[in-house]
Amino acid sequence: MDISAKLTHVVFAAQRWRSGLVRKEITIPGGLRYVYLEGGKGEPLLMLHGFGANKDNFTAIARYLTPRYRVIIPDHIGFGESSHPRDVDYAPPAQAARLRAFMQVLGIARFHLAGHSMGGQISLIYTSLYPGDVKSLWLIDPGGVLSAPKSERQKIVAAGGQNPLMARNADEFKTVISFVMSKPPWIPHFMLKALAEERASNFDLEQRIYDGDVAYPVEPHVAPL
Repeated sequence: MDISAKLTHVVFAAQRWRSGLVRKEITIPGGLRYVYLEGGKGEPLLMLHGFGANKDNFTAIARYLTPRYRVIIPDHIGFGESSHPRDVDYAPPAQAARLRAFMQVLGIARFHLAGHSMGGQISLIYTSLYPGDVKSLWLIDPGGVLSAPKSERQKIVAAGGQNPLMARNADEFKTVISFVMSKPPWIPHFMLKALAEERASNFDLEQRIYDGDVAYPVEPHVAPL
């Protein structure tokens, strides 16, 4: 781990401490490993991050939730510190099935479910497949709603442009930050470097997931609900 990664780890560790979150890991049947954050007391709340992100996307806001909920924030399989298998299905139903196994290993049968972007897409599919598990559904700009007006990202890709959510280096990662935030916060250079390196190291797998699974439609699943 280089100095940028070490300093970034310190920053996230401080945010986790402030939010009362602890890093944990478990292995589900089949051998895949989930790394996740957990903290707080109350009814369980499972929070799912979006494409190209990781569990720490929710760390700063979790402190507003941990006083009332047992907050559980995993890295999806294929992202963050969780397993990155190359030969598995990454479509939302497969991710939902793995998350159900994850929650069953934790001994949690009913919970609140929150998801952002791709995490919202997976949350919708999860709820359609396992409605008895979900006490409430919190959605933040969910993906996979193909009947919605085309997003700026979709228009760029359809016109032959580079996917603005992908990053192979620090400059492209800065572009991602500018694209997804109307008012990007100041980020220290060491954090930009570490986060960009993490994205770049996972570029090929993320490209495969994006090409094959991000456009998976939620409408056939949610229309009957």
